[in-house]
Parts: sequence; structure tokens; C-alpha cells
Amino acid sequence: ISMMCGVFFFTWGAVIRYHGSPHKQKENESPGIYVANHTSMIDAIVMLQCRGFSLVGQKHKGIVGYLQSEVISCLQCVWFDRGEIKDRAIVAKKLQDHANDPTRNPLLVFPEGTCVNNEYCIQFKKGVFQLGVPIHPVAIKYNKMFVDPFWNSRQQSFVGHLIELMTSWCLICDVTFLDPMTMQEGESGVDFAGRVKAVISKKAKLKSVNFDGYMKHWKPSERFVNMRRKQFASSLEKMFEFENAPSGFDIGGFDIGEGNADSNGKTKFQTPGK
Repeated sequence: ISMMCGVFFFTWGAVIRYHGSPHKQKENESPGIYVANHTSMIDAIVMLQCRGFSLVGQKHKGIVGYLQSEVISCLQCVWFDRGEIKDRAIVAKKLQDHANDPTRNPLLVFPEGTCVNNEYCIQFKKGVFQLGVPIHPVAIKYNKMFVDPFWNSRQQSFVGHLIELMTSWCLICDVTFLDPMTMQEGESGVDFAGRVKAVISKKAKLKSVNFDGYMKHWKPSERFVNMRRKQFASSLEKMFEFENAPSGFDIGGFDIGEGNADSNGKTKFQTPGK
């Protein structure tokens, strides 16, 4: 697999520079979990070029699904469906068993859960940081001089994304392996994830933000939208309450209508449509 990844990059002139090396596993030592920031599907190929990893990620369809089920199935990867709540407990158990088995490849996880533009580092999901095994941070930084490696799955298919990268002048990437990290006494999974994220962000020179990447896939319900509308309308009503204000008073060219005095002597204006 590593040789295939190397040939793949060689054929389209990619320059991948590795700084440091993966942790040298001792006999009967837990392989641990490698975590990295996520920009594109090719992040996995970048990592697999230097050694074998068992990938952890969402099930896909199409060509990506074919690669998952046929090409890299030998790596004992762990795939899941985000839509299935029951999958979470099953996946957590698989990850726990895998991470503590010294005979298996180390797990490779992209805890952001979605592709980001390689300028920001968003919230890390706490799951793998609660397993009690060593975490090996990896900082991946792309040079956008010749091509932007960010894959926006909403605007571009994976095949189209690959074609864009392969027909560019060059893809330049720096991969830095950082020192292993372990959970400190009394530290929660969320805090540990934040600490690892801060180390990766600093090394890759990314802006660390606490934005949940899953939110871009979330569509608010009609009930939630109506609730927010009512809250906004209520705030407008408070803004348009003036003591002894004349009826039909105009603010900035916006006629707020006729006002009625309330019991406190304030003129309360009706907003349009109410």
C-alpha cells in the first residue's frame, strides 16, 4: 500500500516532505492512535506513504467506497455510518480493542470529522481521546502556491478534486510527527482533545477555533427556525419602544407605524406584519 501511494504521488509531481518519523513501537507495546488535521481525502494517502495505518472514518459510496472496501481492506480499517446511533458503541469498542492490540497497525484518525481549508483547525471530537492509549499528533500543512488541496465535497466530486490536483503544476505538503501525548490525571477527554489540537495548530500554523465541523452538515428544523424568528422579533420590539415618541415616527427611512401608549406611558410600536 505504501508503495502504491508513493507511485501515485510520483506520477503527478507531488512533493511530500516528512519531518520526524512515526513512533517506533516496542514489543508488546500498544500501537497507539495517530491524529492529524484534515484537509482532503488525500491526507490518508500522504500518511500511508510512510507506513501502514488502520484508517478510521465514515463509509462512502462511489469510487471512495470502492477504495475502502477493495483496495485498503487489508489494513483492518474501521468504517462507520454517522447516521446510525447504534454504531457509536460498536465503533468505540472496536477502537478500544484495536488500539490495545500490539499486533495491529496503529489507528489513524482525523478528529475534526470533516475537511477544513488548511487555514483553521476546528473542534476535535473527544472519542479517541478517552480510550486511555497514547496519542501521536501529526501536523499536515499544504503549500497553496500551485493548487489548493482543500476538498469541498458540496461543490466538487472526489474524482473532480483528484483531477484538479493531478493536473496542477505541483502539490507541496509538509508532514510533521510530534511527540506522543497521554491524558493527564484528572483531565477530561474534551480537555485532552483541546490540548492535542493546540499542539497541532501551533506546528502547522493554523488558527485554532472551537467550531463543530458537523454543523455544516446540519439543517435546522422548522421549529428551531421559528423559535429564532420569535426571539429576533422580540428584540426588535424592545428596540422600538420610546418614551413619549410621536406616532408614526420614522427611523432611518423605516416607518415603524402608529404607536399605542402602554400603562407606563411608553409608546409601543407595532412592527410591520404584526
